[in-house]
Amino acid sequence: MSQKIAHAALGAAEVAIRGGNPAAGEIFARKDFSTSIILEAAMTHDGQSIRVMCGKAETDGIKPWSLAKVTFGDGLYVHTSKGTFFGKDGAEKAFRLMRGLKWTDGDTLDDYC
Repeated sequence: MSQKIAHAALGAAEVAIRGGNPAAGEIFARKDFSTSIILEAAMTHDGQSIRVMCGKAETDGIKPWSLAKVTFGDGLYVHTSKGTFFGKDGAEKAFRLMRGLKWTDGDTLDDYC
């Protein structure tokens, strides 16, 4: 994990640990060629991690939507990719399902890829 990504994930996790979710529109991660912007974030029921749905700031990505989980443990923030998606609806579906919520909008392109 690059230092820039670690600092972005650390910032998002710190906000969540302090009792709030990272805000939509904030930078979640920045790499040399792309920046992930938070679309939505939610704390898990046990309060041990947050789930984050992001979109790329750049418009040329093949899979511009992503999900991540940030967990705090043993004094470290751990940033785990939970997938990338062709369509925003695919990311939204996965985000809802990973939070234990229902998805009623049918299949997405990402269900077949």
